[in-house]
Amino acid sequence: MSILEDPQVALEAPSEHTSLLQTTHDSPKPLYSKNPWYWPWETSYWAAVPVIFLTGMAYGPAFSFLTPMVKQLFCERGIPAGLPGYHRDDSLPINDASLFADKDCDSPEYSAAVAKFTGITYALSAAIVTLTVRFWSAKSDSIGRKKAILIWAVVTFVAQAIPALIYYNKGASLYLFWLASILEGSVGSVISVIALSHAYASDVTVPEERTVVFGRVVAAWYTGMGIGSAVGSQIVKEYGLISVFWWVPAMFLLNVFYVCWIPESLSKKAMHKSRSAQLSGATLITVSEDVHTQKDKTSLHWFDRLVKHLVPDQMPNRLGGKYSLLLLMVTAFLALTAVMGAIFQVSNYLLFRFKWSLTQISYVGVIQGLSRLVSLTLLLPAVKRFSPSEPVASITFDLKIVVMGLLVEAFTMVLYGVTTVGEGFYVGGATSSIGTLFIPALRGILTQSVTPDLIGQTLGTLALFESVATVLAPLAGAWVYAGTLETWPSAVFYAAAFATTMSALLAGFVFFSHKRSLH
Repeated sequence: MSILEDPQVALEAPSEHTSLLQTTHDSPKPLYSKNPWYWPWETSYWAAVPVIFLTGMAYGPAFSFLTPMVKQLFCERGIPAGLPGYHRDDSLPINDASLFADKDCDSPEYSAAVAKFTGITYALSAAIVTLTVRFWSAKSDSIGRKKAILIWAVVTFVAQAIPALIYYNKGASLYLFWLASILEGSVGSVISVIALSHAYASDVTVPEERTVVFGRVVAAWYTGMGIGSAVGSQIVKEYGLISVFWWVPAMFLLNVFYVCWIPESLSKKAMHKSRSAQLSGATLITVSEDVHTQKDKTSLHWFDRLVKHLVPDQMPNRLGGKYSLLLLMVTAFLALTAVMGAIFQVSNYLLFRFKWSLTQISYVGVIQGLSRLVSLTLLLPAVKRFSPSEPVASITFDLKIVVMGLLVEAFTMVLYGVTTVGEGFYVGGATSSIGTLFIPALRGILTQSVTPDLIGQTLGTLALFESVATVLAPLAGAWVYAGTLETWPSAVFYAAAFATTMSALLAGFVFFSHKRSLH
């Protein structure tokens, strides 16, 4: 039985017609629990925004400066013994000032070794995330979003403190970077907190407003990334490269304290219902007799059984197409694999081809973050003003945003490949902000297409696809980059453009399937 079939729980569900920022005396009792005494405001989506913002503040410099940090440690201590395809090279220690002047450390061999090591570092975390993210997302339905986010914040803080310990302990193995990645992946890494924050926002937002709200949540992530990159650059300039790896765990510690402060978005009754269903092995998927024919699962084709296991049933009269939910998740998987695989190599590419400084590299992250802030908080709401309010037509409109965004992302990858000056990456950072609109639009479609009690499970399944993408993306990007470095360094960006175009075509197929179902 879904919460829509339970009269008592259904009374707690947000009204489909209640404004996001307006409370009336006639509005139903909200789905979230009573606020604690220290939280005087009505629980709203914006309570989750600082969680994502602080996460971006930490990951912005972490992503920008992990590659330079690994490169410096490789130069000081040599390529670690056992790294696939390389033998240990006991090179002389160097200091920060001469880091980029040392010709051995700027050699193709070192650049390729750094790319492979960082690629494996990211992939290890992503591999563990694949096993854990769906668990934590579904678990949040029963223990609450707040507790799940708090567990994530504490464990991630511990994991992000390890790089500084490696730096100061000269005898520490560089493979401890991989241990930190495994620890971070055990709680779902950034993909988990993004899914949990979206679930938190969904709990207190009516369906037709979720695309815009998700845009604001994603904007908080990119804004944090941009500001974090800028702050990290200044910290590195003033205090050296290692200083940024104290900043990162400090942001996660601050996040721990903030999460302790915010209210829970789910009521105790909703959590108890989900917990009881999980313990009894019951499914929360609603199958209405007037919409679906009651079937014995054993009579279904094996592929249909797999789809029913992965993806919740679609609500009637919403998203058209039998496998549209699954195909949209595959679309996200292809797009993220392509784009992230290329983005992970941007720092390496700029260091190798254009000999950029750390400050110049950080500006790319700043431009990406700030431009996404504009596109997601100003452009997306402006575009959504033209969206029809009727649910099916609104989904059709969001599908157009998904296709358009993916095509812009493909164009950005081509721009990265053809540019002959490093400043082309500044332009690409701005154009890709338009492409980013596909992320909240796709999530808006998914959460509008399932019942409210399945939002956590649906976003968890999407996060599973995204986590698989993060496993493959750094490895694929690193191996393509390393394999073409001496002959065609920009090949990784053209490969990403091709794969992103394929994901746009798949989203287009879902769009036309949805359109056909309307007739």
